[in-house]
This record gives sequence, C-alpha cells and structure tokens, in this order.
Amino acid sequence: GGNDFRPDDRALIHLAELLPVVPRIALTATADPTTREDISERLGREQALVFTTSFDRPNISYSSVERDKARDQLLDFRGTHKGESGIVYCLSRAKVEDIAEWRNGKGIKA
Repeated sequence: GGNDFRPDDRALIHLAELLPVVPRIALTATADPTTREDISERLGREQALVFTTSFDRPNISYSSVERDKARDQLLDFRGTHKGESGIVYCLSRAKVEDIAEWRNGKGIKA
C-alpha cells in the first residue's frame, strides 16, 4: 500500500523540502497505484508524469542452479555468458564480500 516506503526512501522525502526546484525522478518496479500516488505526493510532485509498463521483460531470464562447486560454477557462467550480465545471490553480506574479493582477484569485475 501507500505506506510501503523503506526507511531510506522516507529520508529522500526531505530532499524535496530542502531543494524544491531541483528536478527529481522516482523509479520503482513494484509500486501499486496507491503507492505511486503516495510517492508523488510525498515528493511534492502530485502532477508528476507517471510511466508504467508491463512486468514482462523478454530480455531478462531467471534460472536457479543447484550449488555444487560454487566458484567453478561462477567461472563457467562467465564463460558461457560472454557479454551478458548476471546476478549472484548469497545468504550473507560476508559471503558477498568474499565472492567479490575472489572475483576481483581473478580479474573479474564484481
């Protein structure tokens, strides 16, 4: 609903008060119509242009693979998806940092 702002999003509202003439843009992939209205109102943009499109994104695919040899699988993914992007989900921030450090050590941007 309309009160689904995350704390960081709520903090951004103060920018509208501090800098009223600065252009702003709000982007979201999940807001329902009530939440979109709330966002516009809170940002002082009741008359804002709103663009909505379908959730269908044929250029995006999702797959899940069972983890076996995780680091080997990450290297394999890179080899089979040259020029593409991928997202690696981890269960903890520490694991994210570990994988990022490992990738950077291999010369792979993380």
